[in-house]
Amino acid sequence: MMCFIFIVFGFSDCFGQNDNSVARSVGRPQTMALAKIGKAKIQISNNDLRIGDLVKLDVGVLLDFDKPVYFPEDLQYRLVITDEKGASVPFETTFPVDGIGQFGLFTKTYLVDKAYFVVGCKGRASVATKAAWSAVDWEDARSAFEHGAFFPESDFCVNVAGEGKFSIHVEVYNDSLRRPDAGSDAPTAIGTISSNVLDFNVKAR
Repeated sequence: MMCFIFIVFGFSDCFGQNDNSVARSVGRPQTMALAKIGKAKIQISNNDLRIGDLVKLDVGVLLDFDKPVYFPEDLQYRLVITDEKGASVPFETTFPVDGIGQFGLFTKTYLVDKAYFVVGCKGRASVATKAAWSAVDWEDARSAFEHGAFFPESDFCVNVAGEGKFSIHVEVYNDSLRRPDAGSDAPTAIGTISSNVLDFNVKAR
């Protein structure tokens, strides 16, 4: 799961807690380095893009370990986009989500997630979505209905200034511990792993 804060640049680290699953420190829970057992991979639906295109980003994580480990069921990852000079490219998130949720107990497991992004943040669709959501009184269901606050078409937009070549990768992470219990002494996979890097081109429409 991607961690979003509404209309800000970049992703925020989210450490949501669940009464049944998460604790920062209770006793001495066992841990396992995610880098020792995990691999991450991404793909995008197209690498020749135009301003305004909607792009699907797939994220996969392999937990390759013979013994059970705890890991969040919903993937957490930070998105990294750079231009051809290596400078960071900002992006705007458009939909808030919760924290990490429940932990799962996994053995040799492949976890997948997806997100959608728009190339450019100045298109009419992006502007209309932001306007609708910013006008809503979220304490009033009628306000959300009347302003047409539907789900955005994308999870974020990449704020490219114009044509060029860009690179994208993700950093999958977990730094929350599952609350230990008497029923299991399986470790929690902790740490960060980086995916492959994909290049894509952007042209004006």
